[in-house]
Amino acid sequence: MSVSIHGTGINGFEATILLQSSGVDIVGLSDNNPSLQGKHVGDKKVLNLSTENENGFIVAAMSEQHIWKFKAKMKVMGINNWGMYFSAAFNISPYLDGNRVFQGILSSAQKVVNSFEGISRFDDCIEANKPNPVVDSILRSIGHSDAILKWIDSEIPSSTDGLHLLDSGPGLGIQSVFVKEIKPLLHIDWLEFSIRSWGWAKKCSSNILETLHSGIIEDSGFSIDRQYNYIILTEVFEHFATNPAGVMRNVHKLLKDGGKIFMTTPNYGPLWIYDSWRDMKTFSEVTDIEKYADDLFFHTYQYSKSELCEVLEEASFKILKYELSANNHHSMLLGKAD
Repeated sequence: MSVSIHGTGINGFEATILLQSSGVDIVGLSDNNPSLQGKHVGDKKVLNLSTENENGFIVAAMSEQHIWKFKAKMKVMGINNWGMYFSAAFNISPYLDGNRVFQGILSSAQKVVNSFEGISRFDDCIEANKPNPVVDSILRSIGHSDAILKWIDSEIPSSTDGLHLLDSGPGLGIQSVFVKEIKPLLHIDWLEFSIRSWGWAKKCSSNILETLHSGIIEDSGFSIDRQYNYIILTEVFEHFATNPAGVMRNVHKLLKDGGKIFMTTPNYGPLWIYDSWRDMKTFSEVTDIEKYADDLFFHTYQYSKSELCEVLEEASFKILKYELSANNHHSMLLGKAD
């Protein structure tokens, strides 16, 4: 049997050495990176996976954040003759065949893409490795959220009628669509707190949510006339333009006793805009609302784990679970402190 390696980085090198030492002949290489395609590694030309010999066996050997995209591509291309090379550090459970989280993600991604006119189908973009801003955003979001998607599946009960979830700062809404796929009876609201993007959220929210709230969650006077069993807070913490402890105290008021928050934020290191998150203004000190609105579109502060613990403790939260995602993002399951 002919064997090809998909991935030309360190994992691909390790897989090649391991297989060759066992007498396996490596006949080809492929990689999703267009800048590598057409070049040679040793005597092997690097191909696009779409042009790989589909009659042989493909061994996927790549960093963890790229596995989801590879598996989706295999599914839509109808290729079954493949396997994965895992180093000892990998947690392979999210990538096993039949995994309901994976199936829910794939279906959710297609539904989000379908809500945009004039955009290629999600699986077409994956198969052809075509750049597309919406698809790329979905894939990044999935990579950031892989840990909390598993927790959403395990922490929210199957019988969800009467339970309510708030997706805060939902972006394209991939997490909400995923929740609706696997927990169809859960009631979902959105909170769009960027004062300039309410229309964008409304466009993306068709058939997913019951109520779309808008407002400035950083304002101490902000409120919603409901508390929630679950809150999703993915990739928004780093955008808070004012002191995060005050913002999280507002979030605390939105969560029911016994409720849980699914949160992610980058672990990319400091931006040096502020020496400490404690130096950030409170919302009452904001004097230029237009500049505040501009700041929301950028990362204001990137937190270490210890800094997140400080903020959450001040806002009366406790960390129930913690992981780093495949894309090096803090992933936290939070509850109210006792």
